[in-house]
Amino acid sequence: RLGIQIKDFGPSWRNGIAFHSMIYAIRPELVDMDKLKGRSNRENLEEAFSIAESELGIPRLLDPEDVDVDKPDEKSIMTYIAQFLKHYPDPHNTAADGQEDDVSDSYY
Repeated sequence: RLGIQIKDFGPSWRNGIAFHSMIYAIRPELVDMDKLKGRSNRENLEEAFSIAESELGIPRLLDPEDVDVDKPDEKSIMTYIAQFLKHYPDPHNTAADGQEDDVSDSYY
C-alpha cells in the first residue's frame, strides 16, 4: 500500500501522485514514488502521462495544465482513468511486459 488518499475525481489528482500510483499498481518498476513529493505538480503529471502512453499504451487524453488547476474537470479525469481500467482491468495480474496475463480466475 502506498498510503495515497483519493477523495474525488478532481483535486485529489492535481499533484500527479495518484496517476503515478495507478502506473505503480500495474508496473512498479516504472515509478519512483519517493522522488514525486519534491517535484512540481506539472512535472509529476507530465511524467505520469508520458509513462502511461509510452510504456502502458494508455492514450494521452490530458495535459498537465488541464489537471493542475483549482477544479480539474472530473469527467475528463474519469475518462482518462477508464483507459487504465480498459487496458488493465486487473492490475495485479499483469505480465512483466505490461500485457494482461491469460488468467481465468482474475476476479477475487
